[in-house]
Amino acid sequence: MTGNASLPVPTSAWQIAARPEAGAEQENKIYMSPRKTNYGRTGLVNGLKLTGLVVFFAWMVGSGKLNLHQVVGGLSQWPAMLTMLIFLYIQPCVTAWRWNLLLRAQEIRLPYQQAFGLTMIGLLFNVAIPGPIGGDLVKGYYITRVTEGRRSSAATTILMDRLVGILGLFLLAVLVVAANFRELAQSPAARSLGVVVMAGLIIGMGVLCTA
Repeated sequence: MTGNASLPVPTSAWQIAARPEAGAEQENKIYMSPRKTNYGRTGLVNGLKLTGLVVFFAWMVGSGKLNLHQVVGGLSQWPAMLTMLIFLYIQPCVTAWRWNLLLRAQEIRLPYQQAFGLTMIGLLFNVAIPGPIGGDLVKGYYITRVTEGRRSSAATTILMDRLVGILGLFLLAVLVVAANFRELAQSPAARSLGVVVMAGLIIGMGVLCTA
């Protein structure tokens, strides 16, 4: 691929393209840029969305499924809510950073803000689609569409990201077992669970090192 050739647009809001760095070897640099938008159509769609949101909100209040008094009372505890919101967003920030590192290891350059955007889209689909892998499928779809000739490498980063996340859970479990070893050693079931967790961490690390 030479020059600044654009690739097909995968979404209605963004354009993802790949182009080689000037004066460098043929390495992919993935970036997103806004596409030309029909503002009249966009305004109509946004108006319909807003109307639907207002109708849904009114239905929730009218049916008693949403108690405004409780909502207002909860807002009085805004320091705790703000703290929870910060911790809630730390996880996708770390996930996007981790995935970005895996992409760079495959010589696929993706700015962090775009990795974060795709990560948030993946989290949305994890909620909207039953099962834990819906978001991974969406991320894989977008990233493979713009890496012609590198699709297998791009898809591999999704699998490796999932593996690294599972290893993180195993590592956390091992640390908990080590911190409470005396108490857990008194229970045969807890000892067996500790052995399984440690074995999973060792096996996972072996797979990650050989991948």
